[in-house]
Amino acid sequence: INYHIKKPDLSMQDVINTVNMGLDSPFYQNIDVIVNPYELTVLVNKYNQLPAGFEQAGLVEVERAYRSNDGKQYLLTGNTYENYKIMSDAAKADGVSMYIVSAYRTESYQRGLYNGRVTSTGKVNADNYTARPGHSEHQTGLAVDIGSTKGSFEYTPEFKWLQAHAHEYGFILRYPKGKEWITGYSYEP
Repeated sequence: INYHIKKPDLSMQDVINTVNMGLDSPFYQNIDVIVNPYELTVLVNKYNQLPAGFEQAGLVEVERAYRSNDGKQYLLTGNTYENYKIMSDAAKADGVSMYIVSAYRTESYQRGLYNGRVTSTGKVNADNYTARPGHSEHQTGLAVDIGSTKGSFEYTPEFKWLQAHAHEYGFILRYPKGKEWITGYSYEP
C-alpha cells in the first residue's frame, strides 16, 4: 500500500509484482550475494551480486564464424555456445546472419568498463548503461551481445528474427524497451 501511494500511476497488479520482486527498493541496495553462481538459472542484476572474485568454469572459445572479426577472444559456457550456434545456423538458413560482439567478461574487465563509463559520463549515466562489477550477466558466461553488419541493430532483419525465435533456443532480450524501471538499464536491442 505504501508503494502504491508513492507510485499511483501503477496498477495494483504492477504494484504487487514490483514489491514481490523486490523492485520497490532502490537499485544496488539490499543486495543478495548469489549462493550458487554456476546454476543455469542464476539471476544477476542490481539486486543480486556474484561472489567477489567469481570466475565461470568450463568456458569455451567462440569460433570465428560466430563472432565479430575484431581480434578479441570470445568465451561462453559450453551449453550457451552450443545453443547460440544452433540458433545462428537456423537464422542463416532463413537468410539472416548475425555474430557475437560481446560474451564472457571477467570481474576486472567489467570494473574497467564501468569505471570508464563513470569517468566519461558520470555515475547516474553509467548505472543506466553499464553493470557494476559483480552485477553483470556477462560474468556468468551465459550472456551474449549480438550484432549485425547492417546499421542500427534494432531495425535489422537479425533483430526481427531474434524477436521471433530467440526464445526457442533459450535466449531472451534482457533489457526490453519500456521495462527500464524493472531492469534498471536502458533499452538494449
